[in-house]
Amino acid sequence: MVIAGEARGAAALGQHGEPAEIGETAAWLLSDASSFVTGAAIAADGGYTAI
Repeated sequence: MVIAGEARGAAALGQHGEPAEIGETAAWLLSDASSFVTGAAIAADGGYTAI
């Protein structure tokens, strides 16, 4: 089990994301601005999967 402090340090940005940040990603994907994006996995995880 990962506790909050360990998880926070594991992300490249060193912080937890806020629900609004995930919502902004979802809103962008639903907008015309992302019309050229197809078949992509968008990792909105503060860099957690990059390290």
